[in-house]
Amino acid sequence: MAFNLKRRLYESLPVAVKRSVCLVPFPWLAGRAYRTVYQRRLWFDRADHAELRAWQERELGQVLRFAVDQVPAYQHLRARVEQQPPFEALQFFPLLDKDTVQADQSRYLPRDFQRIPHYETTTGGTSGNQLKIYVDDCSQAVETAFMHRQWARVCIASGRGSAIRRVIARRPSAAWRFPISGRGCSGSTTRSTTNCSFRRST
Repeated sequence: MAFNLKRRLYESLPVAVKRSVCLVPFPWLAGRAYRTVYQRRLWFDRADHAELRAWQERELGQVLRFAVDQVPAYQHLRARVEQQPPFEALQFFPLLDKDTVQADQSRYLPRDFQRIPHYETTTGGTSGNQLKIYVDDCSQAVETAFMHRQWARVCIASGRGSAIRRVIARRPSAAWRFPISGRGCSGSTTRSTTNCSFRRST
């Protein structure tokens, strides 16, 4: 099931049903790409520089091969990708800015765009000019897995609701708010700094 459909379905559920959904292990819902990355979290922590570099090169190579095969704006770089190592080939890909993409966004969409599960989002729009972005489900799952890996280092588990840490500076005008959200289960949570456990506030 596509990520966007899962999200809309979840958001439309009654609160009581949402709480029941939270009992389902998140990796079951997140899909294979999420599980593949998250299950390797200990390997990422223990791998040496050479192992990580080799993994990065393989992953980058897949991305570049996809780009020159599927994306019109990069097809002229096919020979570079086929003949050179990924890190060297990457140097020939141009840097992009918002204006370039917006001038002809279709050139930056893959040929099989309509067959790739994805959802649409935008940049924040603080400049007054929002950029439309398409995120494919696989990339979303991989990013979520890496995010949950980071959370696990401070004993935050997915599916436990959300925790918000608020830091107020001595100057009254300065305040920051850091959201750390799980799957959006209803009810606020707080995190104990002593045993890394969650407790639901009443």
